[in-house]
Amino acid sequence: MRAARVNGLLGLSLTLLGCAATMPKSPLEIFNAPPRNAIPTASRFDPDEALALLEFCVNLDSQDDLHPHPSPKKKAAAVPQVRAIFRMREDRIKDWDAPDTDDKDSRVMKARRDAANDPTVDFTQRKFDSRYNGFGPFSSAWTLWHKKNSTTWALVFRGTVFESAPSVDEDVIVTTVAARNGLAIENRILPVSFADLPRAEVHEGFAYGLFSMLFDKNFGALDAVRKYVPAGSTLILSGHSQGAAVAVLAHAFLYQAQYSPDGGDPFGLRDKAYALKSYTFAQPRPGNLQFALNFARMTGGGAASFAMNNTIDPVPMVPVTHSFTVGAFEDSPNQHGWKVLRWLNNQFNKFHSGWNSLLQKGLQPELRAVKNSHLSDYGIDPASWGPVAPPDAPVSQNYVTAGNVIPLVGHTNEEILTYYHYPGDAVDEFIQHHATTYRRLLEELLGLEATTEQYMQSQQPVREQ
Repeated sequence: MRAARVNGLLGLSLTLLGCAATMPKSPLEIFNAPPRNAIPTASRFDPDEALALLEFCVNLDSQDDLHPHPSPKKKAAAVPQVRAIFRMREDRIKDWDAPDTDDKDSRVMKARRDAANDPTVDFTQRKFDSRYNGFGPFSSAWTLWHKKNSTTWALVFRGTVFESAPSVDEDVIVTTVAARNGLAIENRILPVSFADLPRAEVHEGFAYGLFSMLFDKNFGALDAVRKYVPAGSTLILSGHSQGAAVAVLAHAFLYQAQYSPDGGDPFGLRDKAYALKSYTFAQPRPGNLQFALNFARMTGGGAASFAMNNTIDPVPMVPVTHSFTVGAFEDSPNQHGWKVLRWLNNQFNKFHSGWNSLLQKGLQPELRAVKNSHLSDYGIDPASWGPVAPPDAPVSQNYVTAGNVIPLVGHTNEEILTYYHYPGDAVDEFIQHHATTYRRLLEELLGLEATTEQYMQSQQPVREQ
């Protein structure tokens, strides 16, 4: 009966969309696939999970603060003070196993590889030095965690590394690619999809960044997921800052790879039947409105994806959304002058996209590095792809947040010092964006006692971070 109801919902959803698609053939897929519609289901938000995932983000995104070094961008810059506030809270991750093998932490993998190839490299120092422990053009990093005595796993992506480019300010000006088959390497279209609704588009930098994170032949996260996460497990995707946008696209990609009705399985994920969730913090906008709507369909109206954004953090406000009025009539019947409006809309958006491309001085080299790489650089088998339909040309810049938005109300002006009671925070232009600030605001939302520097200095035990 349950399988029949799910099957019926799937059929109704596809019928309403006017799609002619082949249904998944595996009973396991039909049983486990969430409804492909936007009808809200019971929320799967878990406060303890959210707190733990945020600590994993602190661990990835606070390496500059825990292992400080002079900034190459600031002449004669002093080494900043090391503060315990940037460590993970041990009590909030006690139910989770730390990555216990090298291939569950890309930073360790990268450091070991560097140390093996260069006798002057100190592995113990290199693995937590954000200047060197990232891989690929985007200085990527990820960790894979397991919740003890459970079938729950978490894949966490690193956000912006301020010592490396591209940086968070470059998210403001970027173009989109089609959410379905919009990526290409060696002039070959990749069967990488984040949505199936028409006109869904995603942030070009985040999309290629995720591809590099998942499929890099030496450090790709997908190999670790397939190796360690059993079929039928709950897999949580998480990240802070740019890592948050990447986590949303990872959620969307894994869903599409498992349940896409075209019947293909180029990435060996169709039989995994992972129950997917995502918790993101300080999420930049990962795609356009159609992508966000499609993501709502995948996640039961947002019941399995949560975007926690500080109301005064500048990063969730970018990329800057831009849409021409005529764009709202893009799919109206071709009469009464709409044909002319469509043409105008496309011309405006092409001009805007071209202008953005000229401005992307920081991001373009990294994008070109991925686009101009070789398929042999990635752990994928093109022979398993089958035919890949070319995507529609992207024309949209109406960026929006994806997932169920949970607002965290930030402190302003003189109240800023209540975050950590540290005077230097008053002149930190990214104070609202720090993962530790999100920790403080999430504690307020959940009615918990605030984490203090004194508490973090006294916590025991303290694992290597």
